[in-house]
Amino acid sequence: MNKKSRQKSTAVLAGIFFLFFVMAIISAAETPVLPTIVKGTATIDNSPAPIGTRITATIDSILLGETNTTKEGEYIIAVGGEIENTGKTIDIYIDGLKAETNISWSSGSMNTQDLEVTKKNNNYLYALIAAVTCLIAFFVLKTRGKKEK
Repeated sequence: MNKKSRQKSTAVLAGIFFLFFVMAIISAAETPVLPTIVKGTATIDNSPAPIGTRITATIDSILLGETNTTKEGEYIIAVGGEIENTGKTIDIYIDGLKAETNISWSSGSMNTQDLEVTKKNNNYLYALIAAVTCLIAFFVLKTRGKKEK
């Protein structure tokens, strides 16, 4: 074999090794992680969530998705994540209020979950009514006591 043939053979072998090296790197690259898609209805105080309502999704208190409703009472959210999140529960919030969910994160999955939250808290109203009733009773008893004297 002459010197020119050896150089060509060496160049071809180097090219083949280079291609195998590049293919090994490409095949070792991770498969892309796709978001989990969750869609459904969103209800606030038994009424459809208005257009523009903020919907957020977290796993382990880390924000992984957010959107706003574009149609009354309906939402769709892409929840990002890593392979390590597989099987973890996705917490979904409507305007900052946690909704009950049972969706687990899985790369590329599509899920339907209807959400419901309650914003109205009537406890303060009951406390106010009780306080006003006590005040009225106090003044009624006090004025009766003055009339008897």
